[in-house]
Amino acid sequence: MIPNRHLVDKCYEDDEVAELLGLRNKPHADAYFHYRGSRWVVGEWKAKYKVDKAIEQLERTVERLKEEGRPVHEVYIVVKSLGREKRRFKRIKGILHEKRGRRWKPCEIDGMPIRLYYTHELRRG
Repeated sequence: MIPNRHLVDKCYEDDEVAELLGLRNKPHADAYFHYRGSRWVVGEWKAKYKVDKAIEQLERTVERLKEEGRPVHEVYIVVKSLGREKRRFKRIKGILHEKRGRRWKPCEIDGMPIRLYYTHELRRG
């Protein structure tokens, strides 16, 4: 589920991402896509929980894309729910935050904040 899918003009998903980056049999993000006339995005989808794993997959994919000279402007995680991970992660103004000590710090990859979407929001449009 890609946010605003109707605005996407180029999309690599699953095995296409692995093939594009030479990451076969290695964890990688679920999608790399381009919004018309705008930005390139790396996205990861999780049914439940596993936010840590999603972040690792995004980091590996973004690193590899940049090594290949490909642009990345945003990173997304789409989850059904945070479930028990709510104690450690939460969304503040659309951005994934992690609790560190008493404070909530934004999660970033290569200086880009990780946007967090819930699947029910994307179904509504």
